[in-house]
Parts: sequence; structure tokens; C-alpha cells
Amino acid sequence: MRLAGSKAPPALGLPFAAHPEDLPMPTRSLALAAAAFALLAAPSPAQTFNGRTASEWVADLAAEDDTTRDYAVWALGQMGERAVRATIRALDDERPRVRRAAAQALARLGALAGEAKDALLARREDADAAVAHAARVALLHVQVDAAQVPALIDELQADDWDCQLAAAEVLAELGPPAAAAARALAGLLTSTDVRLDRTIVHRLERTPPESWNVRAAAARALGSFGPVDGVPIVEALLHCLGNDQWAAREGAAQALVAFPDRAAETAARLIAVLRTDPEWPCRRAAASTLLGIAVAESPALAAVATAMASALKDQDGGVRRIAAEFLGERGGASATTVPALEGLLARPTAKDVMNAANALCKLGPAAPAARSALLQAFVTWKDRDRYDAKEARTAILEALAVVAPDARGEVPELEALLAEREKPKPSVDEARQTAITEAMEQLRAPSRTDRARAMNTIAMLRAQDAIPTLETFLDGDRIATERAMAIQVLMLLDAESIVPRVRPLLDASDPELRRAAAAALAMFSDAESLERTTIVLAEAADVAPKDDLWMLGLMRVSGLAPVMERIASDPREPFGRRWGATTALTCLRVKESAPSVAAMIEAIGKDESLHQSERMQLLAAGLRALVALDPEPHREIFRAHLQSEELEVTEAALHGLAALGDRDALAKRLAESPSERFLLELPAADKRRLESVRLRLSQVKGCTLREVIARLGPALGVTIELSPQVDPKVLDGHFGNYIDFLGFHPSALEILGAMGSMALFSGEPLDPQISSDVIRLVPREAPRDRLRK
Repeated sequence: MRLAGSKAPPALGLPFAAHPEDLPMPTRSLALAAAAFALLAAPSPAQTFNGRTASEWVADLAAEDDTTRDYAVWALGQMGERAVRATIRALDDERPRVRRAAAQALARLGALAGEAKDALLARREDADAAVAHAARVALLHVQVDAAQVPALIDELQADDWDCQLAAAEVLAELGPPAAAAARALAGLLTSTDVRLDRTIVHRLERTPPESWNVRAAAARALGSFGPVDGVPIVEALLHCLGNDQWAAREGAAQALVAFPDRAAETAARLIAVLRTDPEWPCRRAAASTLLGIAVAESPALAAVATAMASALKDQDGGVRRIAAEFLGERGGASATTVPALEGLLARPTAKDVMNAANALCKLGPAAPAARSALLQAFVTWKDRDRYDAKEARTAILEALAVVAPDARGEVPELEALLAEREKPKPSVDEARQTAITEAMEQLRAPSRTDRARAMNTIAMLRAQDAIPTLETFLDGDRIATERAMAIQVLMLLDAESIVPRVRPLLDASDPELRRAAAAALAMFSDAESLERTTIVLAEAADVAPKDDLWMLGLMRVSGLAPVMERIASDPREPFGRRWGATTALTCLRVKESAPSVAAMIEAIGKDESLHQSERMQLLAAGLRALVALDPEPHREIFRAHLQSEELEVTEAALHGLAALGDRDALAKRLAESPSERFLLELPAADKRRLESVRLRLSQVKGCTLREVIARLGPALGVTIELSPQVDPKVLDGHFGNYIDFLGFHPSALEILGAMGSMALFSGEPLDPQISSDVIRLVPREAPRDRLRK
């Protein structure tokens, strides 16, 4: 089941830090459930889909028109667990169409809606026949359990098409544990029952089209099982290739990929589908399966290669792509391969040209006859001014480089490509130093854009040599924006020497420059300017939007707590600012703020002016804040919200009880969130010790694990070592951009937790084993002893 994506966290406005071998750094999405941050990092503010909560989508189930109602069913399915409880409540609606649509939505949620079982059982006896039927079908979908296989086999023989379809789909989801159903499923493929011969295609605006066919679902299930002793699965699938319904033929063609040992007898039938089937999904499925089963040693290889060469003329681009991929990988021995790829290379579509060129590139020296065709294609695409022409030319050049490197004298671009490849490659250190030298020179460029680009490069490379030059950018003859950026880069370079020069900038006339100065002084913990720094940041809070308030909290300036309390508790403030301030309180971790947050939670529950979705988000943020601030006096608040209609609120309440040592809550958190095991199992004494030691963000962000260990071990007074199961290369992994989530002064606890998240640390996920004098880092997958004192 696909889940709606989480919103990415806001950046802190600081340039990104990385090592030269990682440039450009790929964008990474943040897993908000990353280890060790569940109590510290604020999750996405909205638990919505397309901007609407589950309750709002449930309201659409009452719509008179089918389209609105169907779209709501689809949207609730997309929301996953977040939609379950609101949808279950809709089963009790007085209107039959709402109850029916709610059951359909729960069916889409599948196993995620397991808690709906009892409610659906009750609705099987609904007075409305359509509701009862929908509940029966939904029950099959939500009970994805191998223990249900006998019942599912019975449903395969039912008189109801929908129940047969549901049973086959669930068996496919179960896979090999449901192999006892193989004979019944194979029977569906050969059955003459005309009820099975229908395909329903569902098209809804803004959603992908979907098709349903019982035989297709049965074929998928058999494909998920693989061979089953005594059951003629392959024969049943081959029989289904002749079915009148295209969806059934497609499903059978896809399933045959699970039987590569039968390639000799299945290839001929799949080739026939590839050549003659009128429906492109069937031809594409056949091509894909042939790609999977016709391996180098297969006796069917030659026949498949010939068929794939012909398929390069197929009307469907997907079929042509698969055929080109096959020929590039396995078509070298066929006399038809290169001529066919030359024909694809001459098509007017850039994707075809790239697919052909990539295939010829794989064939390499085995395709010298393609030299002329590649040269002609390059000329053809050289003068085209299309958005994809550059990609096509690049693919052609790559092919020429391996197929016909002797053409370098005829094609200047090929000469340049090969000459560049022939140059000796500088070492990483040499490349880094060259980049730093160039950036240092660019700092003197007349263009502000060029200077800004140079600053980003310096930040990425952590070029300490640039600190004296960047300090000159703090002088008054520079514009405020450039001075502010210089401060941000110097912060990443951990240039504590700038503190005396930055203090006067707290009184600068430009607010951006004042805030940059305050951020630097906050990160370097400058006690002399703390009072003025707090005032500047409080002024920023008065006008900041929600995400900026969150970031102010990450600076961990405790004097901001009263400001955030005021914003969070004021019902006249916009919802977004209240959420941002509450989240900031979570980050500030000032225990004295807990009573204010508890009062806010109570007031929110009574505030009728708030939209339902806003109320839920503020409640969740408030509960998370209490967990971080002082959970002990607020046990009853957590208990009161355990049965909330919104999953986000329930999870926050559960987390609070787990933090208080509630065994049931802790067990559930451990079962549902294995990535948080490090934090949840950590003994209190170890937790306090690890929370008491902090580094600066600049000492972690963009640094390698080796560098972080060199700072963190001495600060804790322990030895940090890798277990033998960990690849030593992991020491070169670095902490990336999302480490900003930990604030300006991440604790040892947070830093160790970051090692378990690929979103925060680019090495393999690691878990710490804690003892009094050694912290051992073990791979996440390895068996672990419980964390101990």
C-alpha cells in the first residue's frame, strides 16, 4: 500500500557541507522516524493527503455524485494508517452510501486496516445489501494472514466475482506462505466459468487508471508462489495467455517470469504474445518476462533475440525500451541485433535514440557495423533545439566512445570526451585543493553571484584556509546580504574566532544581518552577548512564519521559551505560528514551559474556532513537546489522547507513555518503530550521560564519522570503535544536511542516533552498544545485545 509522502523539513539557510568525492550531493528525503530523534525532531506538521485530513475525506464519502465519492475512497487508501480510525467511524453513518464507501476505503487500506475487523464483521449483517456486500469484500482485504488461506480458497469458489477477486489479490499479497491455494488458483485460469471473463477498468481524474480481473489476480498470486510440487502452474498460465481478456493475458505473461527453468517451453508462447497481441500491456509484459527468463545459457536465447529485434518496431515505447535493453545485454550473437538497433537509432524520438545508443554502448566492440549509423544520428541530433536533444547526443557520444573510438578525428566532441577520459585522474585530495584554490580566487570576483558561489564551494569543502579571507567580508563596506552569508559559511567552518567581530553586528540596521550574527553567537555559546542575542532572536520571532519559529527553537537559546509560550498559547495567533512555536518549545527543552504547554492542550480541545485538522496538528505538537519537556506530571493527558481519531495524536500520546516507562506502550513502540529501539531501550543513566555532552553543529555537519568520533570519544571519556562486522569504509561516511534537525548543539545521544539513519548519515546504518568505557558501533542488521550500563 502506497503512503502519502512526508513533507521535507525546512533548511536552516546554511550552505551544505560535503566532501569533494560526493559533489554534487544527491537530495535525500528525511525519514522522520529516524533513530533517536523521535523525542527531539519535530515531524511534518500535517497528516494530510492533498492538503486534507482523513476526517475531511471521510466527509466526501457522503457526496451525491459517484466521482467525488470514488475519489474520496481512493484518497483514504492513499493515506494509509492515518485514515483507518476516521474511516471505521464512518461505518456507523446513518446513510448507506457512506457506510458502503467506508467499507470500500478500508478494503483499499488492506492489512493496514486490521483493527477494522470487528466493525466490518458487524456490517456484514447490515440491512442494506450493498453495505453488507462491501463489508464482506473488505474483510477479505484487511485479514492478510496465512491462517486465512483455507477461507480464501473457499472464497475463490464463491458465486461472487468481487469476493473471488479479493481472495486472489490477498493470496498474491501473502506469497509463498499461501502456496496451498495454488491448485485452486490454477483452476481459475482454466475454468470456463463466464463470470470470470470480465475486466473492470477504473479511470478517475488525477489518479492512475486501475484494472481488475480475477484471472489476472490469480496469475499474479501463482507468480508470487513460484513452482509448487504437483500443481501444473505453468500449463495454467500458458492456457491463460489465450484468454479473451487483455488483463488476464497480461497477468499470465507477468507471472511466467517466476519460472525461468521452463523458459524453453514458455518462450515460444511469450514471443507469440510479443508479436501479435493487440494490447500493449500484454506485449510489454511478455517482453519484460522474456528479458527475465532468456538468460545467456537459455536454449531460447536466439529465438528471443530475433523476436526482440522485431519488437524494436513496436508501437509502444515501453516494448521498444525493453527490447533494446535485452539486445544490448544478450543480443550480441544475433546477426539481426545491430541492424535492428540502427533502425531504432534512426527514429525521431529521443528516448528511442537513447535506448538504441545505450544498447550499442553495452555491445561495444561487438557492434562495429553501427559506426556509420551512430555518426549519422549524432549529426541529425546535433542541430536540434529540443529539450531532450542534449541527452540524445550524450548517449550517442558514449556509444561512439566504445563502438568506434577511431571516429574521434571526425567528431570534435568525441575527441574532447576521449581526451578527458585519458587524462590522469587527480586524487581526491588534489581535486579538493584545486577546487579550494579556485574558490578562493573567485572570492575576489566582481560579481556578487560568483562570490556567493565561491562561498558555497568553500562551505561544502570545509576549507579552513578561507577563514581569514571570509572574515574580511564582515566589514562594513560589504552589503548586508553578503555579510550575512559570510557569517553562515564561517559558522560551518567552526570559526569561533569571529565572535568578537560579530558581536557589534547584533545592532546592525539590517534585520537579516542581525539574525545571522545572533545565530553565530548562539552556536558558539557566547555568554557575553547572550542577553542581546536573545532580544534579537525574540524580535525575529514576532514576525516569523511557522518554520522559522521552529528553526529559532533549534538554536536552543533558552531565553526564547517565554516568547514561544506566548505565541503557542495565544488563540489570536495564526495556526501555523502556534504550531511553529510549540515545536520550538520541543527543541528548546526548557522544563518550566511544560505547564504552559499542558494548559494549551486543554484549551485547544475546547476551541471551536479551530478547524479540525488544525486542532489535531496542534494537539500532536503539544503532546510531543510535553514528552520532551516534562512528561511525568502529565501522564493522564497522554492517556486521554490514546484513542484520538488522528493517528498522529495517538502516536504522540503513545510515545509519552513509553517515555514514562509504560510497558504496554513501550512494547508497542518497539514493535512499530524498530528504528527507535536505541532510544527506547537505553537505560536512564546512560541517557543522562549522553545528553550531557554536546558538540557544535559545525563539528558534525558535513564531517566524516572518523572526524566525529575523534571529537565525541574524548568528550565522553570513552573509546568509540567499530565492530568487526562493519566495513571500515563507513568511517568515510559523512553527516549530511538533515543533521540540522538536531539544532546548533547536538548531544552525544542525538549524534549516535543519527548514525542509524541513512537520511542523516551516509554510511551504513549503525547502532551503538553502550558500556562504561567503550561504545561499540554495530551494523543495524547484526544481532545485538540489549544496551547495557
